[in-house]
Amino acid sequence: MRACERCGKNFQTGNIVSHSNRKIKRKSFPNIHYARIKISSAHKRMRLCTKCLRIVKGASGKKKDQKTKEKIIETPQTLQIPA
Repeated sequence: MRACERCGKNFQTGNIVSHSNRKIKRKSFPNIHYARIKISSAHKRMRLCTKCLRIVKGASGKKKDQKTKEKIIETPQTLQIPA
């Protein structure tokens, strides 16, 4: 089954509507990925949606962009411009 093991996100149903207004049932599936996650010193392979995958990676410190360095705001005091 294509479902997220963390949040339980599953398929959604809807209609494909043609120009003549005929309706055909369709399913829309979530974006599921397999991820290897460390849980209490053991690795487990889980199916996660992309939202949960981002949450789990953010919690473990495996962020794609390491923008945690603080930016120095350049003010006249930090630039030490001679008057």
